[in-house]
Amino acid sequence: MSIVIGAEAAQWAGLQIDLHSKYRSGKITPDQLEWWLNKSKEERDKLILSELASRAKPTPSKTRPHSILRHLTPNLIIPATDGTENLSDAVVFPGWVDSDLENWGCNVVSERRPETATAVHELSADGTSQQIFGGQGVDLDQLCLTPHQIKLFVITHREHLHPKGYATFFLFKVAGQFFVADVYWDVARQLRVSVYRLACDFVWSAGFRHRVVLPQLALDPSV
Repeated sequence: MSIVIGAEAAQWAGLQIDLHSKYRSGKITPDQLEWWLNKSKEERDKLILSELASRAKPTPSKTRPHSILRHLTPNLIIPATDGTENLSDAVVFPGWVDSDLENWGCNVVSERRPETATAVHELSADGTSQQIFGGQGVDLDQLCLTPHQIKLFVITHREHLHPKGYATFFLFKVAGQFFVADVYWDVARQLRVSVYRLACDFVWSAGFRHRVVLPQLALDPSV
């Protein structure tokens, strides 16, 4: 007597059809098909139900499993860059340029990059820089912009920087080390740029809704 009833019977039949389809397309061998056909009806039912139960289990999310960011604005395009400009630019940042860009050897030019889509997020929970960027479910290298791209974002999309003088963060990498650029307005509405090591353990407060700019990638924009 079959243990497959109701709607599961249709799924059982569909899976058997799928099995034969895989055989015809060469995805299973004749021996595997013969092994299946030699099973009793009860044995097949148990195997099918086990497969159905496995398929019914929710698939763990691959997008930002531990993110403390809330999505704001997608599809902000950074034009293609030739990598010849760095962040030390008093014209773009007339308020102040952090001397640690030079002290830490990260005020460098970089490689060319094509036109790149980015998205702006805001901090939704307190966290360190490592928690901010490390909770996205992807390799940190995929979240980096180049110094030239960061500067061009500031030039072309400055209306998407934090409007109240709090931080807008960008991740970049120099000589194998990760750094965070912090762009913000001073009280005179002059742009300033600071730099932090990613490993810095300072906790940024969500109360200020600091912003974070990331390459858009395949991240879920609903977060």
